[in-house]
Amino acid sequence: MSDYLQVLEKYQQDDNVKREYYLEHQSYNNSYGNNDEIRIELRNKEKFTIPCESYLQIEGKVEKPVAAVGTVVMNQNSMMNLFDEIRFEINNQTIDKTKNVGVTTTMKGYCSFTPNDIVRLQPAGWKNENKLYKDEDFMDDNEFVAQCPLYMCMGFFERYRRALVNCNQTLILIRSGTDSSAIMLVPPTEAQKEQVMSKSNIALIKQTKVNITKIKWVVKYFEPNVKTELGLMRILDNKKWLPLEFQHWDTAVYPLVPQTTAHTWPVRAYSGVEKPRYLLIAMVTESDGVHGNFNHCSLRNIKAYLNADEYPYENQNADFDKGKYAIFYNSYAQFQSMYYGRLNPYPYLDRVNYKKIGPIFVIDCSKQNETVKSSTVDLRLDFECVNQFPAKTTLYCVIIHDCQMEYNAFTGEVRKL
Repeated sequence: MSDYLQVLEKYQQDDNVKREYYLEHQSYNNSYGNNDEIRIELRNKEKFTIPCESYLQIEGKVEKPVAAVGTVVMNQNSMMNLFDEIRFEINNQTIDKTKNVGVTTTMKGYCSFTPNDIVRLQPAGWKNENKLYKDEDFMDDNEFVAQCPLYMCMGFFERYRRALVNCNQTLILIRSGTDSSAIMLVPPTEAQKEQVMSKSNIALIKQTKVNITKIKWVVKYFEPNVKTELGLMRILDNKKWLPLEFQHWDTAVYPLVPQTTAHTWPVRAYSGVEKPRYLLIAMVTESDGVHGNFNHCSLRNIKAYLNADEYPYENQNADFDKGKYAIFYNSYAQFQSMYYGRLNPYPYLDRVNYKKIGPIFVIDCSKQNETVKSSTVDLRLDFECVNQFPAKTTLYCVIIHDCQMEYNAFTGEVRKL
């Protein structure tokens, strides 16, 4: 009620910025073939940029071998599956990078995005779970123009919500060695199955190419008013170090899990500054088909150990085959509350589709005692399954941890804390 009584209060108009606009920056590459390195540079040091609102624009075409039988469509999050690594540099110093880009961003997206986000990200190659085998929302006549916000690609662009002042910026993309993970085969009917799923036809399907014709980095710029610009220039003249604090997505991979019911994975060691905060764990089983979703592998229990501390403390005692996996789904659904502080989380996958296409196991290890905070941290994962791990199963673990850096806008130096 007190707000209604402020009869003398005037409306405050934000006039700090007099203009905002986007500029396209193209790479120096003439081709964007498999394994190519693509560099896009911003050399306008005198201008002010907002990198968190930039995006990639990718244009291309899908070409399937004429002799191949069956319908091929783009995979979920297809654009990110075209790259093995994305790296961001300031003044030629690496700030952040994402490896295994397709799997990493898909796991993070399943946990972070809401169904409404997926509608908005259709131009980036994301699909509703009910339209995985349809492409009409993304491309026409096998041609596409995709726009991928960089906040879905890298932790820096998601968490660093500030302008960058007086620095050169470079975005580096490494094309994947094959395009097979960017496409998938529509399940054939019973009448087509023998012909479509033959080894020779599957080999042909995997030769489908996604030919990129153009890549642009579209960056948001702004022009401050005189008063705001003077304040920014004063920071520059004082040679102050400006903080670069964000959460890095570090992906660890265990290529082939032994066919046992229990397995221990010593992931890696971290310094006290880069201690893990959240773990996203998924399993992929290679199949005869082109497309494979994440697999729950009949997981019963999973534990993370930071030195001697275990997360979670209690066993889950799940059984996917009997429908007893609510504890895993609830951890997945609560990630948006834990990581973003959302009061009403709205997970992308419902309980049925979580088991079917996206069983991602979320472990919150953000609350830590002093021994973990002040020392080197050894991360270990223990798995217990009802049945043996299937053959050709790969483990992925996205470790979200703090990253603290700073840069000097006057001298151009960048340093890690």
